[in-house]
Amino acid sequence: MGEKIRIRIKKDKVYTDAGHYMGKIKGIVLEQNKIYGLNIKLDKKFKFNKNVMVKYLNVKDVGEVLIIENKVLESLKDILSI
Repeated sequence: MGEKIRIRIKKDKVYTDAGHYMGKIKGIVLEQNKIYGLNIKLDKKFKFNKNVMVKYLNVKDVGEVLIIENKVLESLKDILSI
């Protein structure tokens, strides 16, 4: 029988390791039955009203909140001019 993948997101807030609030998790991207990335709805302060995909390799910690590397935010600032 095929494997079942159950994904439950209890804590959906995303912060960088420098303490900046990014937004909320809106979805998970799977590849070959493994988590490849997360779709994150950016907070209003970014003035970019879309989801961005962050590779799971950039996740540093999962606990009460999800912590991602600050370099992700820096890259977004460069790309989106925010």
